[in-house]
Amino acid sequence: MKQKITLMLAFMVGSVMTSFGQVFFTEDFEGVMDVTTDLPTGWTESTLSTDGGWNTDNATNATSAYLTYPAPSNGTNFAFTNDDDCNCDKSADRMILPTQSFTGYADVILTHDIFHNNTAGDILTCEVSTDGGTTWTLVNTYAATAGSWSNGLTVALTAYAGMPAVTISFVYNDVGVWGYGSGVDDIQLEGFSAPIVDVAM
Repeated sequence: MKQKITLMLAFMVGSVMTSFGQVFFTEDFEGVMDVTTDLPTGWTESTLSTDGGWNTDNATNATSAYLTYPAPSNGTNFAFTNDDDCNCDKSADRMILPTQSFTGYADVILTHDIFHNNTAGDILTCEVSTDGGTTWTLVNTYAATAGSWSNGLTVALTAYAGMPAVTISFVYNDVGVWGYGSGVDDIQLEGFSAPIVDVAM
């Protein structure tokens, strides 16, 4: 009985410890953007499109004839790519965050808001690289958001915990047709000193 109680206490203490994380990266797209990329300073992108790929603006300016971007619930501006407006090759619109160090963390969670219209089969994914962008690994594929923003989505990056150089990107793919578009907002990376434990019974 004593051993059982000790194990239960250890489990409870461990669970409490993992509930506290350190937010080490945030971006809400409300600041001054780089004049070349129209993205936050330090961000990069790659694209096959003729409109520069991803941009930052408000819902009114991002909206086009057949794609209405709803206003985000927090703030005004967000990053977006609009294939409806461009009708160009947006099969590889990659928006790349500054490389981050996950050193010292046993777990890392990516939290963010997403708007995704996939009426034409458009694809939006999140991918991670540990070699400076030479190769990318898929970590999440997003479902359509039904005309509104999906807020507070999370992606577990546990597999990359402790690594010194982790690069995250969002990739929009119009699958070779005249598609619609996607938006990303309120990005946050939170690191934990111990693995996150699911305490649900």
